[in-house]
Amino acid sequence: MQADEQQNLDINFSKLPLTEAFRNLAEMTEMNIAIDSSVQGTATLYLNDVTVYDALDALTRTHGLDYQLIKGTIYIAPQEKIKNNYNQMRTEIFKLENANPEKIKENIDHLVEEGTIKINERTNSLIITTYQDDLEQIDQTIKGLDYSRQQVSLQVRFEEISHTKLKELGIDWKLGSKGEIDSSSNSDADSFQVGDLEFGYQASLNVLENSGAASVIANPKITTMAGEKAHINIGDEIPIVKVETTEEDDGTTETSTEVEYRNVGIDLNILPKIRENGKIFIDLQPEVTTFLEWKEVGQNRYPKTSVKKVQTKVEVKDGQTIAIGGLIQETERENMSKIPFLGDMPVLGKLFRTEKTEHEKRELVIFITPKIIDLDDKQPVRSEKQNEDAAKDSSENASTDSKSTRTEESNKTNLKQQAKDEQETYKSPKLLFISQLMSQEPVTKHYVLQLGAFKNRDNAKKLLKELRTNQFDPVLIKRELYKIYVGPFVNKDRAKQVAQELKNYDYKYFFKTTHLKEGQEL
Repeated sequence: MQADEQQNLDINFSKLPLTEAFRNLAEMTEMNIAIDSSVQGTATLYLNDVTVYDALDALTRTHGLDYQLIKGTIYIAPQEKIKNNYNQMRTEIFKLENANPEKIKENIDHLVEEGTIKINERTNSLIITTYQDDLEQIDQTIKGLDYSRQQVSLQVRFEEISHTKLKELGIDWKLGSKGEIDSSSNSDADSFQVGDLEFGYQASLNVLENSGAASVIANPKITTMAGEKAHINIGDEIPIVKVETTEEDDGTTETSTEVEYRNVGIDLNILPKIRENGKIFIDLQPEVTTFLEWKEVGQNRYPKTSVKKVQTKVEVKDGQTIAIGGLIQETERENMSKIPFLGDMPVLGKLFRTEKTEHEKRELVIFITPKIIDLDDKQPVRSEKQNEDAAKDSSENASTDSKSTRTEESNKTNLKQQAKDEQETYKSPKLLFISQLMSQEPVTKHYVLQLGAFKNRDNAKKLLKELRTNQFDPVLIKRELYKIYVGPFVNKDRAKQVAQELKNYDYKYFFKTTHLKEGQEL
């Protein structure tokens, strides 16, 4: 019998020497197992549908033994020897990207039988001291729990605005005053700042655009996972022609030409994270590269550029707009005023018109509006209080349930159509998996954990509810049977992390790789 560490086994050992029992496990699972010379005795063991670690636990604990996984090999020895020789106390810091450290601590307390777990709220970190083998399991568990199931939609607007008119937007530039500023040019980097906007700024901005005091450079919209960096580039490439002349041995010259490109424009990196209070923490890193002039070097010429960049971190409400400003450029504009007809006359027309060159300062301002999106249904995420209020309203209006239902269904239809029409649409791996699994359309490679197949729908729903209570995200698929899966996962390591979490809750599962084709069932 062949199996891997994620598959379940049937064990039937009767008065088998312990060394033989462990050797059989190694052969069945194709795992590396090293047995200490002091291991003696016999084993009688009957187990059905268990993992290799369940079997190892049963064999070692009933004989005063323990095991330690080190670099892919399982070492088996008496408990004291494992503790003293293989497993030393260590301290590690686990910085959380998304989850609340208090909640993570509650989930891993049972993994730290000896040692301590301390919370650093300032850095959103856990400081854990325990044995090495426990730390490895804790690391995998934390990675599985510190996982955002939310996305952030980022509406970004790049505008050039008259510097003298900018005050009309009512921007409070104190919001980002603590940002770390770095400039690689001689420009005034301190003027690069982040600000908050007053309500109704859009109307003022429209007036400025209509009057020519502001103009839109670009208006992109992107969606990214919470905790994942998004990148926007608005700019151009400057061609640099390199001409090289070489003289051959016979006195002739050979000329070669090579073209390179240098990027100029705006690079914007945005890293959004969703706080427990529902606010959005944003790490902003804009970089602006401006072309200044050409420099001649021999036969070639190279562009001289100015680079200005800033890094700042802000926390905003869901849907709140912030502005990044400070890059000011001076432009020349020719203005002419004249008396109609007379100003157009040749020669004498100069007496009836005025021409002058005006210098105007225009500032690049980047407006960013982040919005939280639910991964499954694309609807904005509501707080617990909002959910409670919605449930209360639903109960109070039960007498008009029929009318409300029709209205709600109409709204849902409109929202679905709106989401469908969006340019930046996103379909989560889970939704993609369900729709393609039900329709038997071809899908990409996924890893899934199957936890059961039921004839009775109530039994399936019972397990489904239990899994959700334990913070898993199960999927129920109905065919001949009601099948329950956790997943899908594109990343195998992520699937193994969740498998370990399921094991911690004593769930039995099958680890599967799925490749669905036309007419093929899972």
